[in-house]
Amino acid sequence: MKRLLVILGLLAHSAAFAQPLQPQSDDEVIERLPPIAARRAPPAPQELPERARELVQHARRTGDPRLAGQALALLKPWRSDDRAAAPIVIAMAEAEQHLHDFDAARRRLQALVARDPAQAQAWLMLATLHRVQGRYAESDTACRALEAAGA
Repeated sequence: MKRLLVILGLLAHSAAFAQPLQPQSDDEVIERLPPIAARRAPPAPQELPERARELVQHARRTGDPRLAGQALALLKPWRSDDRAAAPIVIAMAEAEQHLHDFDAARRRLQALVARDPAQAQAWLMLATLHRVQGRYAESDTACRALEAAGA
């Protein structure tokens, strides 16, 4: 056991003085990342919101923001569509929220509840976004709207 501790101590000590790797050119590959998810067939359009939400949930579990970026890429055709279906809007806002683009997520959700005040999930997400940004009055308003939406 003592030998193992000595070895670990030496490794930690040598790592503390390691020099950073300086690539010699922009073309030099310094690391290859493992694949982030098993490849699947492209989802059907009606499956896109659920697939995007799965990617964001996986991003939360693994801490890999690329997965949330992939979710946004799946939904890119609707990114500027003010009339996108509610599941698409909610999935986009969830990915944006995960990537800390709170303003974009909030604008997207506010547009959705403006055209359809019965969107309970959107109100819940808005309440959360406002709360984490310290906008307590707006969060409380969203909570009341959530209650009015019947959730």
